Formats: sequence, C-alpha cells, structure tokens
Amino acid sequence: MQLSRRAHILATLAAFVLDISVAGGIFAIGNIEKKDTHVAKYESVTSDTLTCCLVRLVVFPLISCLALVVYRRTEAQSPLQQYRRAQEARTVASSSSASDLRVPLAEVPMHTVNGTSPSSDASFCSNGTEKSAFEMNRDHALLMKRADRRKEIIMMVLFAISTGMSFYNGIKCIVFHYDPNYLVIQGTLQALTMIMINVEYFMLKNVLNKFTEEQGELIAHIHMHPLFFETGLKCHGCDICSDQMKGPHYVAYRCRTCDFDLCPRCYKQKDKTSAKGFGARSVRRDGEQITTWTYFKRIVLISLDFWPTLVAAVVCLVITQMLQIMAPNVQGSIFDGIIAFLQHPESGRGRFETAMATYVVVNLLQGCFSGLKALAQELVQRRMACSVRLKLFASVIRMDIAFFDTMHTGQLTSRLTNDASQMTQPLSTLMNDLLANVLLLVGGMLMAFRTSWKLSILALTIVPPITYSYRAYAKWARKVTRSIYCAYGEANSTATDAISNIRTVRGFSTEEFEAGKYSDSINTALGHGVRNAYVGASVTAFSTYLNLGTAVLILWYGGQLVCDGNGQMSIGSLITFQLYWNMMNSAFISLGNVFNDLIRSSSAAERVFSLIDARPDVNPDEGEIVTRESVKGHLQLKGIQFRYRSRPDSIVLKGIDIEMEPGTTTALVGKSGGGKSTLVHLLMRFYEPTAGDIILDGRNTKLLSSKSVRQCCGFVAQDTQLFSCSVEENLGYGLGRDHTKEELIEACKAANAHEFILEMEEGYETRVGEKGIMLSGGQKQRLAIARCFLRKPRMLFLDEATSALDAENEAMVQAALEKLITELHSTVVLIAHRLSTVINATQICVVHKGAIMERGTHEDLLKTGGVYSQLVSRQLSRDASAVMDAKDKGKQCEIDDLIEEMEQSGGLNLEQ
Repeated sequence: MQLSRRAHILATLAAFVLDISVAGGIFAIGNIEKKDTHVAKYESVTSDTLTCCLVRLVVFPLISCLALVVYRRTEAQSPLQQYRRAQEARTVASSSSASDLRVPLAEVPMHTVNGTSPSSDASFCSNGTEKSAFEMNRDHALLMKRADRRKEIIMMVLFAISTGMSFYNGIKCIVFHYDPNYLVIQGTLQALTMIMINVEYFMLKNVLNKFTEEQGELIAHIHMHPLFFETGLKCHGCDICSDQMKGPHYVAYRCRTCDFDLCPRCYKQKDKTSAKGFGARSVRRDGEQITTWTYFKRIVLISLDFWPTLVAAVVCLVITQMLQIMAPNVQGSIFDGIIAFLQHPESGRGRFETAMATYVVVNLLQGCFSGLKALAQELVQRRMACSVRLKLFASVIRMDIAFFDTMHTGQLTSRLTNDASQMTQPLSTLMNDLLANVLLLVGGMLMAFRTSWKLSILALTIVPPITYSYRAYAKWARKVTRSIYCAYGEANSTATDAISNIRTVRGFSTEEFEAGKYSDSINTALGHGVRNAYVGASVTAFSTYLNLGTAVLILWYGGQLVCDGNGQMSIGSLITFQLYWNMMNSAFISLGNVFNDLIRSSSAAERVFSLIDARPDVNPDEGEIVTRESVKGHLQLKGIQFRYRSRPDSIVLKGIDIEMEPGTTTALVGKSGGGKSTLVHLLMRFYEPTAGDIILDGRNTKLLSSKSVRQCCGFVAQDTQLFSCSVEENLGYGLGRDHTKEELIEACKAANAHEFILEMEEGYETRVGEKGIMLSGGQKQRLAIARCFLRKPRMLFLDEATSALDAENEAMVQAALEKLITELHSTVVLIAHRLSTVINATQICVVHKGAIMERGTHEDLLKTGGVYSQLVSRQLSRDASAVMDAKDKGKQCEIDDLIEEMEQSGGLNLEQ
C-alpha cells in the first residue's frame, strides 16, 4: 500500500520529534545532579548530542527543500510543461473544464518520431521556434533526467552529512563515560540516535520523491502500470508486437516499474478496440512484477521440488556456519590461554591445551559438513536447472500459433539458453553466499555484541550507507541488465535469421551487412556492460573504504579499551571481536555481491517467467477428448469470421458457411490471399475463429480437446517441414502408436517415396538435415504424404501440396495424393492452385476476400456460368492456344494466373 504525501510528511515529523526526545533524554540523564562524590568520573559531555540533533532538525529539511526547488526549476524549462501551462491558461480563459493536457505521441506522424522531419501538427511555439510533439516529449524526457540527476546530487551531499553524523555518534558510544546506574538507558539512547539519523534521511528522501514523482500515462487495457516516454532504447522490443524500436532515436513508452515497452506504432492504436493491445494477454504477462525479492521467492519455490536434498544441504550449511561462528571465540581463548600461561605457567597450560583441542574438533567437523553441503547443493542446482528449462520449453511449445506469429525464434532461443542459464546460475550463490553469509552476519553480530557492545555499535554505523548505495545501484543496474539481455536477444535473432537463410545471404553477398547488424547488437550490450562495470566498481570502492575506515576505528578505540587496563576488554577479547568483525564484514560484502547476482538474474528471470507464466488462449488439454475411432469427419462451418492477432484491423474471413459430409472432398479455389489457408488453419485449430462455430460430428470444437482433434487430422502443406533426424523418425513423428517396418514401407510405396528412399545410402535411416535440406521439394512432399498414409487420419487437409514442384515431381505427388484420398476415405479439404486437381471434388468453393462466392460440383458450377465456369473456359482457351505454341505445350495454368488475366481483361468481376 502506497502512502500519501501527507502521511509521509507526518511520519517524517514524528521521526524528528522522536529524535529530539532521544537527544533530550541523553542530555537530561547526563546532567542529573550527582550526590555521590565518586560519580565525577562518569560525567560526560552531552550537549553535543543535543546540538547535532538541532542541526539535523534545521539542515536536513533545508537541503531537501533545496533539492525540490532545483528539481522544479529544471522541470519548468521543459517545453512540454510550457505547453501544459499554455493549455491551462486557454482552458481557464474559456471557462471550460480541464482534460488531459499531455502531448500524445499518437498525434505525431511516424516519420517525425523516427527523426526525419518535423511535423507541423501538434507543435508549440516557444521563444519563436516551433517544436513538434515528438521534440517536446524528447526534450521533456531529457530535462526530467537532468532534474533527477541534480536532485540526487544534492541528496548525496545530505547523505554524506548523515553518514558523518552517524560515524560521530558511533565514536561517541565508545568514548562516552556511562553512569553504571543508567548504563542500559544511556546505551539504548545512543544506539537510537544512530538509528534516527538514518531514518530521518531516508524518510526525507521518500517525501522528496513523492513531491517530484512524475505522472505517466496509464493505459489500463494494455498495461497495469503508468508508461513514460523515453529515448535511447536500442535493441529493446515492443512487448505487444515484438518489433524492435526504430532508430535514430529508439523511442518508446516504457514502464518504470517492470520495464514494459510499448512502441510508437502500438501506442498510436491504443484507443482502437481491434488493436494488438486488446486480446493479446496470453502473449504478455500483466501479473506480479519480477523484482529481486519476487525472483528470490520463486526460485526457492522451484527448489522445493527437491526438498529432501535441499533440506540436507541447508542442515549441513547451518552446522558448518555454526562451527565457523564458534571458531573466533575458540581462537580468542587460545590467545588468552597463552597470555595466562605467560603470567601463571602452572595453571595456564591446561587452559591453552583445552582451547587447542576444541579448535581441532571444530575444524574437523567443519570440513566434513562442508563436503556434504557442497554435494547436496550441486545436486539441487543441476536438478533445478533442468526443471526450469523443462517448464520453460513446455510452456513455449503449448502456446497458440498466434504467439509464434509475433515472437522471433532468436528471442525464444535466447530465453531458453542464455536467460534460463543466467536465472538458475545463482542457486549455488543463494545457498553458499546468501544463506551462509546471513548466518555468519547474524551469528557474528550476536557474538560481537556479546564481546563488546560499544565496538559493535561503531561497526554498525557503516551498514546504512552501504545498504543505501547497493540499493541505489540495484535499482539502476536492473534496467541496464535488462538492456543487456535485450541486446543479446537481438543479436541471437540476427544470427538465427542469417544462419537459417544462409543461401540468401550468400546469394546477395550480404555477409558483411549481417555481421554489422550482429556487431551492432553485441556492441550495444558491451556498452551497457561497461557502464555497469564502472558504476559497480565505484559502489564496491565506496563500501570498501567505509569498511577500512571502520576497521581502523575499531582497532584504535578497541586498543584504547585494552590499554586502559580497567578490565573492559582483554587482548583475547579484542582479537575475538576483530575476527568477528572480519567475519561480519566479509559476510556483508559477500551479501552485496549476492545482491548484484540476484539483480542480474532477476532481469533474466523476468523474461523466463513471462513465458513460463504465459498461458495459451486455448488449453490443448482442456475439453472432451475424441479418438480416431469415434470421429466420423462431419464438418460444419457456421458464420466463421476471423482476424489475425498480428493484423487486427484486417478481416480475413467474413461469414463462412460450409458443410462437409464424412468421406467427401471439398476443394477451395481462388486468388492467393483470399483466406483459403486460414480456413484450413482454423479447421486444424491452429487459431480460434473470431466469430462463428466449427462443428465436428455435431459437437462444437470449442468444447473438444484441440490436441485430440489434431491427432485425428492429416496435413500436407506447400512447404513441408521435416526434422533433423532419419527418414523413419520423420515418418513416424506424432503417430501416437507403434508401427511396424512393413507398415512404413507400405505407406512409402503408396506415396511413391519408397524408390527414392532406397536409392539413398542409408535408406530409411538416412538423416534429412535441418528442415529436410538434404531432400528436394518433391521428395519432402512425398514423405509428408507417406506420413498421412501411415497416420490414416479421419480428416485430411491439403494446402497447395504441389504448387512449388516442377512438372515431373508434381505428377508423382499428384498421383500419390489421389491414391491417398481414394484409400483413406477421409473428409478432405483441398486447396488447389490448378483447376485440373479439383474436378473430381465432391464440392468446389470459390473463395475471394474472405467470402464464398460460389459452391457446387464441377458440373453444377459449369452450368451456372459464374466465376468458376469463366475460369474453366479461360483455361480451355489457353490450352488450345498452347497447342499452336510449342514452347507452352504441356504447361499447366495456375488459378492465380487465370484470375489475374481475366481481371485485367475485364472479363471477370469478383466484387459481388
């Protein structure tokens, strides 16, 4: 729950009142009239504590107000603020109610956003110069960054003053002469003073942040947090359309809470109900923000799947750290034993020998449990790494086809490899460093307070400044790290594209161009990494100097306590405290490094969990399960309408109504882009219709398991996709049952594929290469047909299966298809690019611009004299002309060519 400005101010005032009360208490107790003549040695100066409190009461708020004034003055220079004031003035003058005074990027033409030329629209005149809306937003973003930077510099000065006062108070705790009658009260008040110094600073900073908080634009139907206009987001991708931000300015609307990015094109469509932002929630994840803390919680929950090994590792770790915490105390006892031996040889040796024996036992046990801990941790880490990758891949592979339409393969593989590895890598760090160092820090702190509470308070003065510096670094580094992963993902996408299309790259001699794109992404990641390294090194240097300074003060004042000889501290106690301090210091520094690892990992985890948590619009396992034996293949399409999620403004199908009886063949003909392939994809349940119903055997397919429906289907596409494995493995892919060698050979013979398979060196064990690159187009198509013969589907979908083949291969594949249709008695949907392949269909549907223009048998459509009849007549005319032209003899005419010729000649009108 976020507090209001008033609540922050009241809480800060309460902190100052408490600070004054504590300082007044110290001053009052220090000035109590002493009746005992021997208490003079307990008197100490307390006026300085009250003076420092009064200085804080005045200086801290003044410096905070100075930071606010500087921020406001810098903000006032923004042209966007000037535009708002002008709008407000016009609104007041016209006595109308104020509305949204932003300058929306949607008003800016894309060429303006990309920085090619200014637009005259949405411009504002300031100092005689016109600025476009884009320039105003850009200048505003830059000025706000400058204002934030100036504010932070001033607050750093206040932070330095606060840290100095905290150190002064820590030293005061040691040199202060405590009255034995009020020792607990005085020590508590001194510790409270140090706490209040830091509390006041952080509360004032929170108040300042509340007053300088910039208001973004909340687009609730697209993202749950406000979005802010930002530039320089190179290699970042839009979380709606997955497109990369365009140069030269690389602008986007970005969420500062969870690093959600929205490109200008999607922003311009934010108010359209058909825009990509609507209905794309399975692609995005508008849920829990993956911060360092939430990442830590989720990684622990994943590791609980292996809880027996995890418990063993934790138990061994706790025992190891307890033994390590015991070691400094034993070491101090050894030194005290040596000193006792030097003073009293007759009794000191036994004390020394007992301490040494204890030390040997502690080290033996520590070595044993350390080995067991390392084994258990390694087992948990490896198992969890496998678990994350399995969950990630399982989630990705179950997503809708629409998800893959907008996601780049390189980005997905980058998340499966780089991000998943980076996310699981810190598990050993979490256990070895986080838990181990927390135990060392807490145990060392308790033992240090037991040894000397004064020196412990002095040591704790460095905790707030180091914590603050790491917290500030974490907030900055998280965004930088995400930019690094975005750049690596873009580089991976470039490499995937180039390697997948290597023949095109080589054919156009664009090797240097692709290498340049890859280098650009890698160098972007390097630039962010170098910045991160410099800032991280500065934070480390700052914390190291604080640690070293504190160590000097501890030895100096601890040595004075020993030299006083009043029994407050012995040499052994000082050595023990120094060892505990070194333990605490080492644990604290290690925790800082752990935090840095968690920062880097949380950025990777955000990209991984966004996919693990994503859910498809249609769960393939939900719904009634159907089997091949129960499916007859009676298909009905009722009022089908469809829009692609990636193209929401374009209606692909407009009210399609078709009925397909079991065992019949339906041919879809028409010009490319008319919606024929989309119709087949809907029947395969690759997508769900936007409106209308698909009925299978009297049941709505929305109520059926899409996975089981597809198991009853066979599919032969224009471009057959094969896997990089053997011919036999490709043929049996997804069969769902065991098959014999005889069945395999029979299916290949029926598909006219057996002969060419045997001609290969290893026959059915021949590996076909990536995507079947070792086979020709005709061979791949015949393998796809053989797969259907082996599968024996109840519904068969043929999507222009012979359109990319030469005449010889087409004849062989066509013969195999006709045999497939005849023998399987399946319900067939056939998309044809040549009229000769549809003549024998049970019904022929002419599809144009998403609608059915005509339907019927070949003979019926010829009698109607409609579009199909005109196509047939046109082909007959061309065939007759081909007889007179030897070079065209035997050439078959495609439907697209016929329609184009008839449209150009005016003999065909499809706009009905």
